[in-house]
Amino acid sequence: MCDAVEVFGPGAVQPSFVSGVEMARPHGFQSVAEAVKSSSAGFEYLMSRGILPRPQQWRREPSTALCKEAEQPPVPLEFYIQLTRNWYELYQKYRANLPRFGGRKPGLLPERSLLGPVHGAYGDYVLMSENLLPDDIEEQINRRSVPFENLDGGRSVS
Repeated sequence: MCDAVEVFGPGAVQPSFVSGVEMARPHGFQSVAEAVKSSSAGFEYLMSRGILPRPQQWRREPSTALCKEAEQPPVPLEFYIQLTRNWYELYQKYRANLPRFGGRKPGLLPERSLLGPVHGAYGDYVLMSENLLPDDIEEQINRRSVPFENLDGGRSVS
């Protein structure tokens, strides 16, 4: 990833970062604090080098080796809350080397201006914090929506 920054430039390398697996039994951290500290150190390493990690929540899939090896309780919500806060603080710290949220006109889905059309992550946290939604967001949503009472059972709406 660091080599890719040399080719594509700071902020252009945006890997997915599976969050929550740090707490998977039996090998993971025992406490939220330890898991958050470890993941945050990973975020800091990447962001300080112009790499923007896109956290994705770990899904406990029954057929995977981790779930077959041990029972996997849900990852505590506190983990995701603390990790998201740390991600945002690090984004602020290394902002000069990372893409700017809201650098282009965001349209209906502001995260597309940074993450692309299929890559939603924790960008919504930043968007809420920085209020980058367009002024006419409700109007845009209403233009693209079908009122509930007009939906017809099994037919698709386009």
